[in-house]
Amino acid sequence: MPEGKGYLAPMVNGVLITAMIAKILRDNLVTLAKTYAKATGSTLAAVSKRFYGNEGFFADFRAGETSISIDKYDAVVKSFQAEWPKDREWPFLRAVVFSRPGRRG
Repeated sequence: MPEGKGYLAPMVNGVLITAMIAKILRDNLVTLAKTYAKATGSTLAAVSKRFYGNEGFFADFRAGETSISIDKYDAVVKSFQAEWPKDREWPFLRAVVFSRPGRRG
């Protein structure tokens, strides 16, 4: 198979794909935090404390100084969904689609 044609062949492509996905997820989570803060009249620090338990998390996360696992990302997004103000629209977020390789025998 030719390298770079939809398959993760060289390590460089794998790193680029990972970095792109991480940026999209980071942007999505920061968008949720900032939109929630604006909708509720809160500060980003207050939103960080409420949804992550650490006032500085979203500021550090936005600056790329910290990261989270995909499981924690999913849990935080679900927390936002559960507490989203009923009179406010959910913001536009970029989709990330993961496909899993097929299993053999």
